[in-house]
Amino acid sequence: MVRDIITLDMENIERLLLEEPCVTKFVKEEWDLPQIDFSLWKEGFRSKAEKYYNKVVSYLDSSYVEDSFTDHNSRRDWRKEMYAKHDWFHDFYSKHPFRNNRINVVMESARMLRLDYIGENRDELMNLIEQITRTMIDGEYYTLMTIDQKQDYVSDLKEGLNDILEFLGNQSELILKKRIII
Repeated sequence: MVRDIITLDMENIERLLLEEPCVTKFVKEEWDLPQIDFSLWKEGFRSKAEKYYNKVVSYLDSSYVEDSFTDHNSRRDWRKEMYAKHDWFHDFYSKHPFRNNRINVVMESARMLRLDYIGENRDELMNLIEQITRTMIDGEYYTLMTIDQKQDYVSDLKEGLNDILEFLGNQSELILKKRIII
């Protein structure tokens, strides 16, 4: 087996994955993400807030494939073959939005955005974060969910995360308007 050792852009990754007989669809969602003014957080927390924001953005931007496997063992075998064949596959698959670890990291990142938030409408931000954290599913139960259930769960999670970023974007616009007036 020849292993490729090249860095590919997402368009080429999509093309190569769609050439795999088991891959039925490549999913890349587009989000209109707002610019965030990190002065919405206390000065000592701003770099952390930016780090958590970037984790949420990375999750929203993550692509994935849908496949024709009927069981997880077959999917795991295919994944192992892809790891052995393509250097880029590990990086791509580690960002899969259905992975339980990715979900845990992005949920924690969203929760961390509430810390040291000094912008207006703090209660609204807390409410948006609480809405997504209430939907968090136990890892053992999550592994038992069907692919369709996971797609619905991840879709709802992404919508909730986008709502948080839209709120923060709107708060950032308010800050900008206040600066212009002054």
